[in-house]
Amino acid sequence: MNDVTDAGAPAPVIPPPAKKRGGWMVPGGFIAAVGLAWWLGLVPSLGGETAYPSAAEQVVAPDFDRPTVDGVGRVRTADWRGKIVLVNVWATWCPPCRWEIPALASVYRTYRDQGLAVVGVSIDSDGPEKVNAFVQEHAVPYPVVMGDAGLIAAFGGVRAVPTSFLLDRQGRIVKKYVGLLPGPRLERDVNALLAQTPGQK
Repeated sequence: MNDVTDAGAPAPVIPPPAKKRGGWMVPGGFIAAVGLAWWLGLVPSLGGETAYPSAAEQVVAPDFDRPTVDGVGRVRTADWRGKIVLVNVWATWCPPCRWEIPALASVYRTYRDQGLAVVGVSIDSDGPEKVNAFVQEHAVPYPVVMGDAGLIAAFGGVRAVPTSFLLDRQGRIVKKYVGLLPGPRLERDVNALLAQTPGQK
């Protein structure tokens, strides 16, 4: 399985606009409301870019070992063996990134006991303390680490955020979503991977 998915959201192109980042800030209640509306299918698709390697270029996700932004834990790709993993590249200044968090959190809570892992990779330039403050304020339930140019390049590059990569149990990148990822679409794709027997393509 190898797929390109236009997740159907306005994805800010990297780097962020020169506009003061404070202008991107959205009240927490509004984020939750928009996230719920998207989950229920009430927010229409607004388009976005897509790009993904051909089937012949399918790659295994890169290895990395990074501390979480709270300074307590670590995220190691070695710990993902046998799991289905969603790697979500995002930033606190990106509105679509913030809007999709409730859906990602819901799917994570539903399927984590069945073998789903989710990790956020922040490309914020202001450091882990600011990102951790956002994570704590919005009760993000999955681990978040800081990304950098090397890590992003190892995933094949990201031109816009949010961009998410779905990995199968063998650690292969089988789907790439560019733009805000609706919960039902992610849930469908996770279920399809969970239904596969180990080693099945």
